Amino acid sequence: MLAYTSFWERVAEDLKNEDSGKKHPYEWKKSEIESFITDRFLVRIDNYLKANQKYTGQSSQFSYYTFRRIFQNKEKYSARLYTKNLFAWYFGYADADDYLKEERASNQLQFAVINEFLQQAMRAEFNAYKSVPECKTSVKQLENYFISEGPASKRILGVLENQTARGWVLTNPNNPSAYEIIDVKIKETFKDKAIIETQEHWVLQWYCSRQNDYRYRYSNTNRQSYILKKTDGRWKIWSNSYPAPEKYLPPLEIDPELKEQIHVQSGLACRNFLLELIEGGRTNVAFYLFKVKLRDKKHLNTIIILKSQFDKLIDRANNEKISMEEFYLKKGEIDLKMLDLLESL
Repeated sequence: MLAYTSFWERVAEDLKNEDSGKKHPYEWKKSEIESFITDRFLVRIDNYLKANQKYTGQSSQFSYYTFRRIFQNKEKYSARLYTKNLFAWYFGYADADDYLKEERASNQLQFAVINEFLQQAMRAEFNAYKSVPECKTSVKQLENYFISEGPASKRILGVLENQTARGWVLTNPNNPSAYEIIDVKIKETFKDKAIIETQEHWVLQWYCSRQNDYRYRYSNTNRQSYILKKTDGRWKIWSNSYPAPEKYLPPLEIDPELKEQIHVQSGLACRNFLLELIEGGRTNVAFYLFKVKLRDKKHLNTIIILKSQFDKLIDRANNEKISMEEFYLKKGEIDLKMLDLLESL
């Protein structure tokens, strides 16, 4: 659990909150630092030590240059325990360890709350996938954990919409789909925002009820990064990011704006755009453009056959029947056939 890693970060925050101008110590001028040390810091420390029978008869020592090394030079300053204890005494604590006890207890409680929240959120996400094609109730449940206008929510809703349209489900008999959150770490917390890192394992095996066969198998363990925001006093997920698995090819979708762009293309501009798509490896978009623009039935049938071959190629790669090297080699062959077709038009 990573909740509050720096003793000096907490000291700086407490000094800022105590400052009349609410300025961070790295913003303090030399005169302000010297005044703080002489008029407040050392005086309050000696008073604390005397009140708690810890005073040795010698005044505490602390310099302007030590203050700068800690708060302003931004160097990794390995202060002695004595220096840390000075700040603990200044804030009225027995020692540096006592100063952090309350913070540690608060962090443990915060971790427990966030960990439980993530467990519930992932359960809601998985249940939403299992609810396809009847998603209305599960989508409503997602609103308890995801910010509706955030990218994480939109990604999940996009998956639900696409799989419903395809007729893919996770609820066929003996479907092994499952998930597990292996580890949770709090990377950083603010007043209304938190950055969380998890390690997760997801198995999603989408079964096509129309073809009575698995169409997309995903099984992967990865690290994910979440941004949580507080809305109405409750944590909710704004976004999450994770590396795309090299081993799997996700179902290829075409952005609605790109579809609109394709529909308005014509003439030489359309031909050049199609050439750009094929040469850029955007095979699925090229298929869509051919389908929209071709009028000749013979050529259209050729595209339908090539598209079928391409879909089967993706399915074979995802089911590990061919390697990714073989996939890209055969995909290149399909791209060349499309280029040949374009040249013949």
